[in-house]
Formats: sequence, C-alpha cells, structure tokens
Amino acid sequence: MKGSTTGSRMTDHPKRVSAMLMRIGVSMMLLLVGSGLSGAAASEAGTLAADGRIAFSTNRDGNYEVYVMNADGSGQTRLTNNPAIDGSPSLSPDGTKIAFGSDRDGNNEVYVMNADGSGQTRLTNEAASDFAGPGSPVWSPDGSKIAFKTARHGNWEVYVMNADGSGQTRLTNHPDIDIYPAWSPDGKRIAFQSWRDGGAPEVYVMNADGSGQTRLTNNSVFDGSPAWSPDGTKIAFASARGWNLNVEVYVMNADGSAQTNLTNHTAADRPPAWSPDGSKIAFASDRDGGKFEIYVMNADGSAQTRLTNNPASDNPSWGSVAKATDEPQSHPDEPDQTGSEKTSISVSVTGGKAKEGKLVRYKVRLSAPFDRFEYLEYKTKKGTARPGKDFKSKSGTLQFDPGQTSASLGIRTIEDAMREPSENFSVLVSYSGVTTRALGKIKDDD
Repeated sequence: MKGSTTGSRMTDHPKRVSAMLMRIGVSMMLLLVGSGLSGAAASEAGTLAADGRIAFSTNRDGNYEVYVMNADGSGQTRLTNNPAIDGSPSLSPDGTKIAFGSDRDGNNEVYVMNADGSGQTRLTNEAASDFAGPGSPVWSPDGSKIAFKTARHGNWEVYVMNADGSGQTRLTNHPDIDIYPAWSPDGKRIAFQSWRDGGAPEVYVMNADGSGQTRLTNNSVFDGSPAWSPDGTKIAFASARGWNLNVEVYVMNADGSAQTNLTNHTAADRPPAWSPDGSKIAFASDRDGGKFEIYVMNADGSAQTRLTNNPASDNPSWGSVAKATDEPQSHPDEPDQTGSEKTSISVSVTGGKAKEGKLVRYKVRLSAPFDRFEYLEYKTKKGTARPGKDFKSKSGTLQFDPGQTSASLGIRTIEDAMREPSENFSVLVSYSGVTTRALGKIKDDD
C-alpha cells in the first residue's frame, strides 16, 4: 500500500526528565541496525538466514525479554531470561553482538551480549538512566561505537561510546529532549528526534561528532524515530501528520525532501527498521486486534505482511545476526514486572464538539509525566450517535513520551443530509486497569 499523508496524535512539549524505570505496558520498540554479516563472521558463528534475522522485544513470557527470529517469522528464540525488563535490542553490523537495555541491576543501563544470548555484560553505570526504550542503544556502521540516550544531566541527551563502554561522550546539549539516535551508513552523520523548536518533536540530523545539527521535518504533530536506509539516500520515520491523527511510517530523502507516507492505514504503525539490503522495512502495527505485531513491507510501502501473532506485544529490530548452532530454549513464564509509578499516575479525558464531517477532538491528560515511554489504550463507544452512521469507530493506543503530560485524539464524524439534534458518543481510555470516559458532541449543520 502506498500513500500520501496520514498521522496520529498530537504531542505536547515535554519537560525535563530525570532517572526512569523501563516498565512498558503496550509498547513498540524499533531500532536501526547495520548491514550484512561478513563471510568470516558467518563461518565462525554458524548459518545465516538469507535476509538476516530480526531481534525483537516481547512480553509474551510475562515481562519484556529479547528474542530473535528469521526474516520470515520462523525460529522465534528467547535470548534473555531475567525478572527485570530486557529490551530495545540492536544488532552489531557483523551480527556477532546485540546491544540492549536492562534494569536488572536496579537502574536502566546499556548492556551487550553475544548473538546467541551468552556473555551478557553491562556497559554503562550511571545513577540516571542510560536507556529508555525505542531507539537506544544503536551501533555505528563499523561496529566500533554505540550511540545511546541518557538522562544523566537531568534531561535526555544523545551520547556515544566505544563498543566496550569506554569513551562516553555527549553529542547534544540542549534544554529540550534529544533522543532516538540513528547512524547514517557511512558513519558520518546521526539522525535524531528533538523537541527543541517547541511543540511536537521533529527529525534532526547532525555530524557524528555532534556538530552541524539541522532540522529535517517541520510539522505541528509528531515526527520522529528516524532510520537510515542502508544506501544512505533515505530516512524512514514515524509521523502523526494528516487528517485522521494516526501514526504512520513515512520515508524521505536524506536532506528532508519528498516526505511520503508508506503505510497509510487507520491503525497505528510504529517506527521503521530497514532490512540489510534496503528492499524491505519492518514495523509494528496494532491493525489486527489492538496488540502490536511485527509486519514487513517492501521499501515502497507495498506488500504489507504480518510476521508475528501473539496476544502480547512484539517489537522488531532488523539486522544480520548469525544463527547459533545451539539456540537457547524458552523458559517458563515469569510474573509481570510493573513499577509502582503505574498506579500513582491518573488519567483524565475531555471531549470536544464538532460539526458533521469534522473531527471531534479529545484531550487526554496525565496527573504527572511518565519517566519512560508508555501507551494508553482507547476505543470509541456509541451514545446517541451511532458508529458507522454518525462517526467512525476507532480503537488503538496513545503514546506518551518521557515528560509528556497530554495528547490529542481525533475521531472523524460522518456528514449526512438529515436535520437532527446534536448527538454524542464516548471515548474510553484505559491505563493500569482503570478506564476513563469522556463525551464528545456532534452538531448538526443541516
């Protein structure tokens, strides 16, 4: 499916964020990874799937763990087994290592392990968080460095370090949030997501040393989660632009021109990850039942195909990783790991009104900001207004970034030629077992 312009929710300008705990409910993490595995590395590590393998995080075992699978969705294998949360995997360019984030030592830090799950080693050690979900950590194309985001200065910034954890260096220095670093294939530039120009986040690019920071997108709604194509000519990203306020996967030239919608779907399609040869893009979507599953499509947006099918959320990272000869086995389910903060933040929803054929906008507010990425489920419910006749039914998730306290949701009404009184319908927003409801009104314009 090819498209033009579509989007999702609007985001507010987030405040500074300090240390955080990686406790994700319904989430999507997509990470840019490197190119193909060399012949030498392949011969040492075992066989390689024809199109590389996909590392992903999933809570199917009760809490988030790192898995790998073949490019066609087969061979899904668990690599980590920890009562804490392990997520945000990023494959090294030679396919022998996986960097990931974990709070197993009491704080969110960056770790690395061999591609078969062995040799799990901590790289960062800070009182503040060095890992916060999507887009961190990520390897440089030559495998010598790892970029990551950190809150060690009281605000999220982009850092880089050597692959062994040494030489940790700050690249961005701004009072607003800078996150989601993505290396260009030649290693000379890093794309990232920033709120520095007010309002919603935008996609920026900078030189690998932090100089030359330049804005690529310019919208009143969310643009972020950049991912470079393997040939360096394009950047895929997620955007909430468009009439139906729904997140879609977009692509643009590396200079920011020719921004094009690829997914064009009424459901939420989360940030992209390119295949090593640049012919395909993996993403996550809740289009088949409200839980995020992994999909793949051609680089032009055609042939969108589902790869996973689980009642939990699955979140991909595509790269070339060697298939170990003795793959680790799955382990028994573990109890859900949820932070106490989940129950201390309340949600309020305010409904708006609109004429037939327009958007009724709902405002969702938090009593306090999350210190991590969090997702709230929503759905419409009929009142005097009827779904399919007076408004379009809609369900999905709203993403809240660290520090964000409000988001907007738009529901499309349906215009008709009948004279009728004002009608209403509800939006229900659920979080941590609590559902909040708000009425929206449709005003007759006949």
